[in-house]
Amino acid sequence: EETLQAVLNIVVFVFVLTAVVYVVEQHRNPKIQTYVDALYFTVTTLTTTGFGDITLGSKTTASNGAAAMAVRV
Repeated sequence: EETLQAVLNIVVFVFVLTAVVYVVEQHRNPKIQTYVDALYFTVTTLTTTGFGDITLGSKTTASNGAAAMAVRV
């Protein structure tokens, strides 16, 4: 039960932080145009994978990359 609660807390934290990134950056950063862009940025930043050195080509691959990085944690 504690593990489930911890996972739920992390998921909620990531999605709330993603919403904050999206709202703040959507008009400032041309690379963050959708919620998926903000999610990719958030997961990449939180997992300390880095960003900019590898660019994913489409929204689908960005989503898959974000999911793979989240599973890694």
